[in-house]
Amino acid sequence: MGNLAHEYFDLIVGTSTGSILAAGIALGKEPENFKNIYSERGREIFNASWLRKNVIRWLLGSKYSNEGLIKVLKEYLGEITLRQVSEISDAELLILAYDTLYRNTTFFTSRHPQENRWFNNTKLWSVCLSSHQGYALRRELSPGGNRD
Repeated sequence: MGNLAHEYFDLIVGTSTGSILAAGIALGKEPENFKNIYSERGREIFNASWLRKNVIRWLLGSKYSNEGLIKVLKEYLGEITLRQVSEISDAELLILAYDTLYRNTTFFTSRHPQENRWFNNTKLWSVCLSSHQGYALRRELSPGGNRD
């Protein structure tokens, strides 16, 4: 074969953990770099103290902090934006995330017919985080706070 995975596809899609794999493939990274994220870095990703597991979970509903996952995603994906993916890959990247604020699914695409979508300059790691954990996609993610 010899080619990278993203050279075989026109569209690479992922949601949740699949968004991390799809992003890596679209960036031309070897799948081996991503397949062991949870087995090798799981304790870091899912690090939770007794207090968070029991008390804060009851109050806030979240058992684990997202700090470990953010650190790992930044290391694996870097600071590339969603728009920059289309400069690296011929394949379009599509990541789906459930927007808990607006109660709908957001379709993040690396190539969108509208040039100035609110998410174009969002860091790829942030898009994957949104897909992975179902966080509200806050206005802070977009330049100028405009989601239109």
